[in-house]
Amino acid sequence: MLNLTLVRKIAYIYLLIPVILFCMGWLNVIATIVVCLIIVAGFISIWRCLPLKDMFEFRKLDFLLMLVALGLWIWLSGVGGYAFQNWDHHSRNAVFRDLINYPWPVVYHFQPSVSSQFGIPSTLIMSYYFGFWLSSALIGKIWGWGAANFVLFLWTYVGIVYLLY
Repeated sequence: MLNLTLVRKIAYIYLLIPVILFCMGWLNVIATIVVCLIIVAGFISIWRCLPLKDMFEFRKLDFLLMLVALGLWIWLSGVGGYAFQNWDHHSRNAVFRDLINYPWPVVYHFQPSVSSQFGIPSTLIMSYYFGFWLSSALIGKIWGWGAANFVLFLWTYVGIVYLLY
């Protein structure tokens, strides 16, 4: 038996972590506080509204086989760099590496000669759908590229398990 209410609550936390990290890294202090207070208030109201007992029954062997199959699938997908990565991973790894190596918000500064030659502004901010990587990038800022890729693998694994649940 599995308490689905608890699973849902943890899933909400999983989804809110990147949003809160984004607010902390990209918004000013006042906006971060306001948005995070709204998020926490919404989370508390959802937490209180969920039923106390919402159970789901499954066989432990089925659950274990699902966990192993998902782990193998994610490992073979190239997430975390543990298996072959196709061409699409190269650009995504560059974005991920910039989220780790640059302060948030990620801002690129170009030499005036380069920006005028190519017709781009001398300062650009990263604009990409990078929320998925924020928790892993935060770990990478502290412990480096290898730890970031390991957490990215785990973050993906947990997300896919929750998706299928």
